[in-house]
Amino acid sequence: MRTIIVVDTNSSFASDIERCLIINDDYSLRLEVKTNIDDAINAIPQIHAEELVIAGSLIQSIDWKELNIKVTSYARTNTELMASENLKIPCYGIIRKASELLELIATGKTVQFEEYDAGATTVLTSDQLHQSTMNAASFTEQSTLSIQQQPANISTEVIDYAAYYGITQEQYAEWYTKYCEWYYWNYYHPGIPQPPMPEIPKPLDQAGTQVQQVQSEQPESKQDIVESLKGNVLTADMRTHAEVNLKTGLAERIEETAKKAVMKDLEGTSKAKCITVYSAKGGVGKTTIACELATFLALTAKGKNNYKVCIADFNIDFGDVLNTLSYDPRGANMTTWAADIKSRIDNGEKPEKINYSFDRIQTWLQKGDKDGLYALLAPITNADSMGIGEQEISVMLRNLLENCGFDYVICDTGNNTRDSSFIALEMADEILLVLTQSVNTANCNNSFLSTISRIGFDMSKFKLIINKVKPAKLVGISADELETAFINPQTGKPYNFECYAKIKADDDVTSACNLGEALVYDSSHEFTKSIGGIVNKILGRKSVLQKQEKRTLSSFFKRKGR
Repeated sequence: MRTIIVVDTNSSFASDIERCLIINDDYSLRLEVKTNIDDAINAIPQIHAEELVIAGSLIQSIDWKELNIKVTSYARTNTELMASENLKIPCYGIIRKASELLELIATGKTVQFEEYDAGATTVLTSDQLHQSTMNAASFTEQSTLSIQQQPANISTEVIDYAAYYGITQEQYAEWYTKYCEWYYWNYYHPGIPQPPMPEIPKPLDQAGTQVQQVQSEQPESKQDIVESLKGNVLTADMRTHAEVNLKTGLAERIEETAKKAVMKDLEGTSKAKCITVYSAKGGVGKTTIACELATFLALTAKGKNNYKVCIADFNIDFGDVLNTLSYDPRGANMTTWAADIKSRIDNGEKPEKINYSFDRIQTWLQKGDKDGLYALLAPITNADSMGIGEQEISVMLRNLLENCGFDYVICDTGNNTRDSSFIALEMADEILLVLTQSVNTANCNNSFLSTISRIGFDMSKFKLIINKVKPAKLVGISADELETAFINPQTGKPYNFECYAKIKADDDVTSACNLGEALVYDSSHEFTKSIGGIVNKILGRKSVLQKQEKRTLSSFFKRKGR
């Protein structure tokens, strides 16, 4: 049985791979999925991996050949496919579905890049020429279907680029189809005389006549491409990234393709980091930790601004983020959003294709005036929560992570494995496992960890939070003992999860929850320093918390919202 590690920072696609493995175990593979490069590298000697499969978006991250392991890739775009060829890394091709990738990994079938010398003339037989023609036609047809059948791509590509060039979407789609055919011939058969690259249609003025357009002219050099990308839409960091990409030789020779590569980079940087707070045992302070952590992050300086943060209450049956942070019980919650998603699914839309703009999403969120913390709140009643299933939860969380511009999404969960909690665990970048000095707490969580480890869950996500810490002589078990209490059933050894914080028991925490005000507003409090330590671990640097005025006891009686 081959032992393989797949690394992809796209957590949604990584989760799809894991689901496929659970559903179908006929691949004859031992496969682990990682969403972090360092985790993948560290896992190589631990599981004696024979092959490392990397997403095309990560191909330039490090020198993969230095790892002394077979490395293959898979692409999502033609640019990533070309990058694999340029770096001489075998590629499974352009992949759209997790199941498709697994089938190719199982067979070991990679794309066969054509070998040719630059400037060499290639002579084809009539049969070869006919086959190449059919390949080009198929390539063009697939490109056309991609434009026609994927509304998500239309919104991010066809509409954007049509507007950029000042032409209609139909004109752009027609040009792109011709360009795909031209590109196929030019790239794979450089020795055969080629027709000129199809020109981008000139824009129409209000009278419907063709007008001159400077934008459509092809830049004469790579530097010209960089300069052409400079505008209000690109920040200095984006321009720098574009310049780096161009220097590596991976940028295309035309302005349209260069802009595509930059826009993809922008999309990649916009995804929020998902932090899920969980415990298999109730009463450990999980909601309190989630709320305090989210508030602290929302008050933490990020350059000239603060981080944009959302807390999502996925304890949909008995969620209490509403009261813990004094949001408006008459305001928005996830009930209406879930109903909208269900309606779209019932009308034939695929859940993975359902996307919302942030303007639309924020109508279902509440926002704190004081800290700017957004909140997706659980339904008010159990009757409302009963109608929310796996698909609705997945769509909501994916849209929060990908379409809102959040830096962090903090997920509170129930002490269960209901869909809402498990999806938040699956899509998390890090999981904060909250414990107290209790044998029952340790046993419940150990049983949970043993179960999910058997289905190939990425255990490296877990970090420990030991809450309500008291002296061992008072409770019979020390906080240090808890760190080694969880045993990997496959190895018989402790998991040795990193402990992010040991938070002392403090009545002030309970008082703050009763007041509906985060205790981290008191920057000098020891509890705040503990939460700050967790934030430092998440950020990878020391956090800077803005000082805020603390509410008085009168707010407990008013509870008019935040």
